[in-house]
Amino acid sequence: MRDEGIRGFFDFVLHLFFRKIRVAGANRVPARGAVVLVANHENALLDPLLLLVASGRPVRFLAKAPLFHHPLVSPFLRLLKALPVYRRQDEGSDMARNLATFEACEHLLLEGEAMALFPEGVSRDQPHLAPLKTGAARILGRSFARGARPVLLPAGLLYTAKSTFRSDVEVRFGIPIPYQDLAWGDGEDPAAVQALTERIRDALEALSLNADRWEDIRFLEGIRGLALEMAGISADNLPEGEVLQGLVTRYYRARLECPTLVHALVARAKAYLRMLELLGLRDEDVVRDVPFAAALAYTWKRLALIVAGYPPALYGWLFNFLPYIAAGRAALTAAKGRDTVATYKLYGGVVMFPMFYVAEGGLLWKLAGPWWAAAGVLMGAICGLWALRYYALRAHFVHLAAAAITLRTQRHTADRLRGLRSEVMEALRPLVELYK
Repeated sequence: MRDEGIRGFFDFVLHLFFRKIRVAGANRVPARGAVVLVANHENALLDPLLLLVASGRPVRFLAKAPLFHHPLVSPFLRLLKALPVYRRQDEGSDMARNLATFEACEHLLLEGEAMALFPEGVSRDQPHLAPLKTGAARILGRSFARGARPVLLPAGLLYTAKSTFRSDVEVRFGIPIPYQDLAWGDGEDPAAVQALTERIRDALEALSLNADRWEDIRFLEGIRGLALEMAGISADNLPEGEVLQGLVTRYYRARLECPTLVHALVARAKAYLRMLELLGLRDEDVVRDVPFAAALAYTWKRLALIVAGYPPALYGWLFNFLPYIAAGRAALTAAKGRDTVATYKLYGGVVMFPMFYVAEGGLLWKLAGPWWAAAGVLMGAICGLWALRYYALRAHFVHLAAAAITLRTQRHTADRLRGLRSEVMEALRPLVELYK
């Protein structure tokens, strides 16, 4: 019950932080028995929480030893019963203490529990995997030599905007990685450890984004819709991360095999995307051709909802504004890199929102009495949840209205955009045919 309660709490918190969490291959996670999850590591302490929620079972994690002394993070690590890892680069680290951690891992796997490891060893802010450490392979080998037979399951974490509140994330579980065929000896045979580490790397590369530059990812995100349209694929039910990963793989292959075609595509697509950005439009706005009557009916329906929903959304925004701003500012101040911003936002919010709720409830109690205080705090929480939905709806409505006005009043601009889009599609055609 305790483990279910902890997982349920973090499931609620993560679904507040992310707009959408998509899990693919969850049926590959064994419901019982020993399992070792290995995943890419690019968003600090949000990565283990996502694995905990997505796996659907209690999971034990390894975390670098200095985090167990961090005033904000330490309580959560102890709540999750994480195990410390002592690293050579951490000041005052006693590497000999890793032996006890390794033995604890072996015991957990012999008992049939689940563990999660991040073989990169550190959260990073590069668009590709860092060199893998051998710890995951050594733990597997040692436990295998002592009679444990854990399933080694890779997982890919794909973020649309990892440090941004209300962005999306996808967790992808791959097929188990074989390791029983390796000659482990006493469990730490160097050749077996190296071979398994390479297998883990291959599996993680197949499940995560691996680009040379962030600029390449942003470019491919921009042409994703056009590529799917040219391939005749509907994007409605496709996970964004999986599509983007496939585009990254094909883009780099095409750049090597067909550099002239890729150069033509990049030149046309960048001109098109730059024009969209200047006008505040998206590719789907250019494609969309809604009759005036239908557009007017849509506008009035949404406008009625926006007007009626504004008062509770405003109350929710006002009630939650101070803790939201405080958590965000504190995160930007404390974070040492883009890969830790989201962690500080989420953990700061978990601490600050209850504190502010107590303070605001106390103020209402003093001004109006206990019943008004209880009602005010409850309505503040409910209206805060509605505000998340409301302001997303309003932003979408405003964007559609602005796009419709721009494209209908600036006919020359609209024609130019459609012409540029046609040029991009023509440049895409031979590449799509080659790399379907």
